[in-house]
Amino acid sequence: MAQNKCFVNELPAELLGEIFIYSIQGSTPESMWKVISYQCTLSHRRAPLSLTAVCQLWRVLAFGTPKLWDAISPTYNSIPIVKFWLNAIPQSAFHLRIAAGKKKSRDNMEGACAMFRLLSKEYQRWRSLLIELDSLVASEFLMFLKSITLGSLTLDRLEAVVPRGPCSEKVIHEFLSLLSSFSCLEHLNFESHSFTSFTIQDIPWPQLKTFRVLHESTVHQFAHYLSQSASATSAEFQTNYILGDALTTPRNHYEPPLSLSCLTTLILGRGTDPLNLLAHFTLPNIQDIILEVGHRNHSALESFIKRTPSLQSLLLQDSFNDWGDSPSASYDEIVDWLTHDYLYCLPSFQLNFYEAHTAGVGLIKNKVASNTRFPSLTCWTAKRNVRGWMPTDFSVIGWHNTVKGGHGVYWTFSDGEFRFTDFFYRENEWDNEPKF
Repeated sequence: MAQNKCFVNELPAELLGEIFIYSIQGSTPESMWKVISYQCTLSHRRAPLSLTAVCQLWRVLAFGTPKLWDAISPTYNSIPIVKFWLNAIPQSAFHLRIAAGKKKSRDNMEGACAMFRLLSKEYQRWRSLLIELDSLVASEFLMFLKSITLGSLTLDRLEAVVPRGPCSEKVIHEFLSLLSSFSCLEHLNFESHSFTSFTIQDIPWPQLKTFRVLHESTVHQFAHYLSQSASATSAEFQTNYILGDALTTPRNHYEPPLSLSCLTTLILGRGTDPLNLLAHFTLPNIQDIILEVGHRNHSALESFIKRTPSLQSLLLQDSFNDWGDSPSASYDEIVDWLTHDYLYCLPSFQLNFYEAHTAGVGLIKNKVASNTRFPSLTCWTAKRNVRGWMPTDFSVIGWHNTVKGGHGVYWTFSDGEFRFTDFFYRENEWDNEPKF
């Protein structure tokens, strides 16, 4: 019998390195940029440390594969194993996530603080930082920032999350006031889930290239923040409540509309009063916009679209209003978006509302029966590549120059007729054409 032989080591180094990378991928938390998957469990028995103990070839290859070592979330590990990790890995930069977890017990928060103190000694190696600013970690982080020369902090990406629960308004305000000293900072995700009230005017808006902000601000504050974001290529503001006066009578009216020439992607939650907000800006290079409808203003949107020939894709998320801060909408009013011909010039228009793939059929049929005209439409499952107020997969109705048929398409509508796909029947567990 021929002697068994292992052929793994005969694989090209590049391929074996890719296999190593897949060995550490799993259900790890991701950053908003989706390019960072953090390793949460650091152990001698798990990859990548276990890979270095197989043989000399694997050890050399593992240490020569930077992606194995470039992102950690070490909070639930012991201090000794993290110290070993730092001593063992190549002296290269890494992405860091510090979080006390969902259960904000004092032990968990103190553990996160201890881990941060250990990792803060390596701050010059941080490529990015994701940090949950609970009451203890926020104070620890602020003390760290005050103890170093901020010009030596080379972070270009920062995610800071203020979780639900009590937090010090003074500490958060001081932290935000120091952000302008982060000379390399270009990408920011700031989320506030706390009921503590504080402003975010100290965020260095002019230097940011991309940002996502979830915070309860007035519509005028959002307009002011956006007006300062002259360098941003991607901007996202999220909030649920429309606070303050509507932008139909703004205190800071931009006439003519203020131009933001760098912006190519814009996402606005309903609390920003997005349709009225757009009336005060010109975005000559914008390509993709996602809006959650607050106050409806067709004339403002039509005017914006006519002066924005660069716009390639518009996604509207509309729903019944049960917040009490803007006029409520019926299903009929929501579907009416599809009948406005000023939208037909867009290469891609997508309308999302609750159960659009089923409810939309009956609504369109009823309007066709009353002689309402619709363009050719498609209903499909769209995807978002960033975190936000919308699920990763959701159904939309509209048109898109790259959507034809097949997987992900529920139905098409043309010349007054619906054509349902196998995907529609499979997803809804129907055997025959549905009756709406």
